[in-house]
Amino acid sequence: MKGSFLCCGVAIGLLLSHSVYAQTSCGSEHREPGVFICYPNPSLNTADSTLPQIFHISAQGNAPEGKTIGRYTIAVDSRVVYQNRMITPVQRLAIELNLKSSVTDGLHTLRVSVDGAGAAEVKGIRFRPLKNMSFCEPAGMFEMPICSPSNPRPPLTWAASRPLNSQSGASEPFSGYLSDVQLYRENLDSLEADVADAAAVDSHGNLYIALHSFGDVELRKYAPNGSITYDSVIRSCGEGFLSVTALAVDEVGHAWIAGNTTACLAATPGALQTHIDDKSQLHGFVMMLDTSKPNAMAPLYVTYTANVENEITASRADRDKNVYIAGVAAAGYPHEAVLRIAGTASDPGKKVGFVSALNPSGSGLLWSTLLQGAQLTALALDGTLTGQLSPAQNRDRNGAEAFNPTGTVFVTGRVDSPGRRNQSNARRFANILIAGIAAKGQRLSYAARLGSNNEEGRAISTTSDGRWLLIAGATDSPDGPAPVGLAIQPCKTGAVYSRSFVRSEGVLEIATLPALDAFAAEFPPALVTAKPKGNGLRARVQIAPPCVAETR
Repeated sequence: MKGSFLCCGVAIGLLLSHSVYAQTSCGSEHREPGVFICYPNPSLNTADSTLPQIFHISAQGNAPEGKTIGRYTIAVDSRVVYQNRMITPVQRLAIELNLKSSVTDGLHTLRVSVDGAGAAEVKGIRFRPLKNMSFCEPAGMFEMPICSPSNPRPPLTWAASRPLNSQSGASEPFSGYLSDVQLYRENLDSLEADVADAAAVDSHGNLYIALHSFGDVELRKYAPNGSITYDSVIRSCGEGFLSVTALAVDEVGHAWIAGNTTACLAATPGALQTHIDDKSQLHGFVMMLDTSKPNAMAPLYVTYTANVENEITASRADRDKNVYIAGVAAAGYPHEAVLRIAGTASDPGKKVGFVSALNPSGSGLLWSTLLQGAQLTALALDGTLTGQLSPAQNRDRNGAEAFNPTGTVFVTGRVDSPGRRNQSNARRFANILIAGIAAKGQRLSYAARLGSNNEEGRAISTTSDGRWLLIAGATDSPDGPAPVGLAIQPCKTGAVYSRSFVRSEGVLEIATLPALDAFAAEFPPALVTAKPKGNGLRARVQIAPPCVAETR
């Protein structure tokens, strides 16, 4: 793997010759209460008195019996270069960090202060400047300092420049989406953030990425100039597997991380679900953080979603800080309604799709609905939930009231193709599912399946006026799965436009959703007059009544 594990390789190569031993032995050497700096330590090794500007530190903090450590700070002279607050206090703390000194001349003092354990310092250190270095990155993604690029870089941009009303835009509207995917991919590559699990971009041009390391979760925020303005690591409290599957952000810096785990997470008091009985099975979790406060490392809340097996595949947040999650769950997942996709059979032993809305404090569900026969992979919110849709935008060309998707959550994924199985007869083929869930989960306002072979929707976005759904997914072909794009009006039957992309136009997985959102924000109006494109998705079946305007 490249990127985060090997960033700053020159600096690490210079400093690890001595610190490798320190990293593996600092905790075992010092078991008594106190704070200890093993590297750099000129008293043990004179070579440690001169360090590169980006340097490694290996330290240990041990609290006295009966006390715990909740916070620690690292400073060069009186300038704080890193601080962290543990969501779960510990008695023994191992510190392994790559840091950046802002000073390169004279003699300096490196100080480590650990609340509950004391402090230690090393004096007489010189820092030599390094050229051609980017930002500071950890060797193992367990801790992360807040560093700025050493070299100025052009500001990151997240919208490709393209003529929206040209004839080319009308005939090949998804070419704009491909431009956005490529741009997102280049930006993620340039930041070496392409190893992340999920990514999101706010309207200010800030990039958020979420990733996992063993059972821990990390959230990182980049400013448009590429500097890291926020970083927090949320520790697991036990061994197990963890994955991050979704990331949602709002315009003021709140971020919601969703994923699945068999590890232990320290749920916050009053959370929806604070404990799990059977940790051998995957359980979904949601955590909310505030990145507008760089020193606020602890999440505002951490909660499991249910005490039965479930997997979250997607999440979105609305303007009121409610977070919506979708995924699949075993029997017993909390719900108030069960909706069924026409043509599907109920199988008591099979997992079902779910869509749930979690309140702003993470303490309860606003509503929760099961979708029988569906494997859900992505969701989107209509403009009334996000605050983008005005009454004026919700009228047709004659001024009459059009479809009013008040409170509708749109989902995509896959649903079994009726009567068709693959050659081994082991499983059914699947079609792309698009569904709209309205009235706080009580009504299926729209549902359609599209496909002719074996397809799946993997990302879904709505345009700002609420009239179009855009879906990115994959379809089987003789050479293997190929990307596909769809444009749908949520009150009409079938796809208005569909296109398969050649495999060379394949996308970086974490770039799919943010790029589709960016494309939806500038969706070509000329597509309304474009003729439908055929790409093999012939089975366009409306499986729910046509949409009707909601009562105001």
